[in-house]
Amino acid sequence: MPVGYKEKFLIKKLARLEEEFCNANSIFQEGSRDVEKLFKNHYKIEEEQPQENPKEKLKQNLQAEKPSPQEELKQPEKITSPEVKKLYRQVALKTHPDKLLGMPEGEEKEKLKTIFQKATAFMENDDYASLAIIAIKLDIEVKQFSENDLKKVKEKINIIEEKIQQIEKTVIWKWIFEENKEMKDKLLKALFKFMYEKKNKSNPRP
Repeated sequence: MPVGYKEKFLIKKLARLEEEFCNANSIFQEGSRDVEKLFKNHYKIEEEQPQENPKEKLKQNLQAEKPSPQEELKQPEKITSPEVKKLYRQVALKTHPDKLLGMPEGEEKEKLKTIFQKATAFMENDDYASLAIIAIKLDIEVKQFSENDLKKVKEKINIIEEKIQQIEKTVIWKWIFEENKEMKDKLLKALFKFMYEKKNKSNPRP
């Protein structure tokens, strides 16, 4: 049975929220960088550029990422359901890099490559709901969701809504969208005070 109206509504809602969160987070990060620059300029703080050995850093990263033999033995083998495998294959037919060889380089090609990477991660985690969202965007027919799949979608919606609310509650977010100059300056001063106190706590004077 194809996906029903309820599933379509929840999937579209989740897709809209994911896009909203990405936009909000991007604006928040950009605002944070601007505040950081203003703070350093205000207190005449020079940019710190620690000297690192690239080879040593790469070695440390590889060692951190590589699990020990004991951890490898403890890791349970992931089981992927037939429904997820089938849907993943359909998504891969439209997004696998090998299928994009004839496509000219550009934003659309990179977008499909990213979709394939996400689909692979969802398949490995046996996440049918998230994989179905990608499939629907690619005009691939999806079966009706199980109660468990619907529960996962609702949980994702709640998590993303909470993340958006957390961003919108921050002083930086309020500073970004404050139109009154006097109030904007007050918010910036409050941010500077918090950042200055935090810096002194992390770097106490001798």
